[in-house]
Amino acid sequence: MKLFEHKSYYFTILKKINIDNNEFYIFNAPDCTKHTIPAKFYINYKFKIGSLIKCYIDKINCNGQIFIEPEHPYYKRHSIHDFLYKGKESRTTKQGINIDVITVVDKYGRVCTILPNNKFQKSEKYKPEKIQCKVERVKKSRLYLVNLDIVCH
Repeated sequence: MKLFEHKSYYFTILKKINIDNNEFYIFNAPDCTKHTIPAKFYINYKFKIGSLIKCYIDKINCNGQIFIEPEHPYYKRHSIHDFLYKGKESRTTKQGINIDVITVVDKYGRVCTILPNNKFQKSEKYKPEKIQCKVERVKKSRLYLVNLDIVCH
């Protein structure tokens, strides 16, 4: 069975191993290939050895290396949720550009960033209790969100 990029498949969790004081899970793919993922990113997933886990093939590089992302236990790709508003801050991108971001908190207490949709969301007056966001993707259990709030005052 060939695995394809941007498709989901069920993988079996074979075991948990320790390499240089770092824990990893070994997943067995439907094509019987083994895949290693760092356990530190997936603490909230509550993996059990022997379980079948739905994984998304995020990328297959030019060397044939497959990058998988186990399905999040709560947040699914393209689902819409309300996130608790935390605040605003400035960040510097990898390209050295300063941008304003809004920080929100997921149900596990992890902070996520979103971009403001308008000038009002950048203002001091904008302090909602919650912000509706779409889960665009998940990578290493980190949520990549799209701000759906369009309130302009």
